[in-house]
Amino acid sequence: MSVSKSFRWIDGPAALGLLATLALPAGQAWADERVLDTLQMHGFLSQALVITDDNNVFGPSSERDGSLKYTEIGANASIRPHENVLLAAQILSRRAG
Repeated sequence: MSVSKSFRWIDGPAALGLLATLALPAGQAWADERVLDTLQMHGFLSQALVITDDNNVFGPSSERDGSLKYTEIGANASIRPHENVLLAAQILSRRAG
């Protein structure tokens, strides 16, 4: 069985530095109101039902009712501050087993 650990690179000063970098103006394009017209935000939620015969995958999936212990939720956003530049970010949370 493999166990994944969260990579917490966004704690403390790193988060502030990342936010400051993204918030700094990138030339005249940031001052243009049309930049906000390029902002896109999307998200998703996924729930799986796993049923197996003899193997427990993502929880007690070999039992009669299966396992609902696999869920994902994610969000992403992008903005185009200049016609040749796209800034994008995504966050994902997965619980498996």
